[in-house]
Amino acid sequence: MSKQDVDYIYIKTQELGEAIRASEIYRNMRESEARARENPQPCIIDEMNDSTREFASLIRQVNQVLQFIITGEMDEKGCGGACAECAGCAAREG
Repeated sequence: MSKQDVDYIYIKTQELGEAIRASEIYRNMRESEARARENPQPCIIDEMNDSTREFASLIRQVNQVLQFIITGEMDEKGCGGACAECAGCAAREG
């Protein structure tokens, strides 16, 4: 792989990271983490755990889409390929 290829991939990875950090899911997770640090009550911790799971789901979806774009294959445990039944695949929104 050439340095130019590596640089291009790095720039696109930075752009993806910026898009994820700008997402509502990421902001919700960070805000709930801050609330939990300030007030570690069970209901606040539950909210933080929910938002963390939602963010983890987003990252899994991003990884699945990347895998599909690169290889043309989906992880058997991930997307079943039936977009009509999908509730959150990033590929549907793009």
